[in-house]
Amino acid sequence: VIKLVNRPGINSSFYFHNNPFIKDPKTKESKMIFFGIDSGVKNAYAVNLKTKKVEQISFSKTGMGGEIVGHKYNNIYYQEKNVVYATNVITKETKKVYEFPESYKGYIATVNADETYLAGSKASDAQAEISKKYPEKKDFFDRIFDAHLPNDLFTINIKTGELKVIHTENTWLGHVQFSPTQPKLLMFCHEG
Repeated sequence: VIKLVNRPGINSSFYFHNNPFIKDPKTKESKMIFFGIDSGVKNAYAVNLKTKKVEQISFSKTGMGGEIVGHKYNNIYYQEKNVVYATNVITKETKKVYEFPESYKGYIATVNADETYLAGSKASDAQAEISKKYPEKKDFFDRIFDAHLPNDLFTINIKTGELKVIHTENTWLGHVQFSPTQPKLLMFCHEG
């Protein structure tokens, strides 16, 4: 057993279906992307799997969410409040992909196999209020499920920044995930 990350502080991994491993196209070295938290702010880091050297990838001041690793171009996609960014793991270049309007508070969850689309979900404001009022899963889960509130699935075109709502339903939608090999296949679940 080898400990891959020796960075001090709090470190965490991606959700199990998000492949955190990339290969540098120039050096052919493999890296694993992970998260580090300093003073309550989460940022992305990479560890070189051969040398164990850790380098910071993102430099958020407010913290990030919805983190996804793209494998065609070695980008990480993440959200800071209502703005979606892409940062290249190799070059560290960051670009703004999309900004959600105040009237549509969506959250990204996945990138497709050819890194052309992000997808995610948007829950109603009433669903967010239930989560705030009952912060523990045992208290909010059934309440949200039983409320049958409207939820959207959406895509964002990474190149053009166009958001498109692709499905709306009066039930809690979650675990939005593109196929790792088929760019047009999107999966999700009905929570509960």
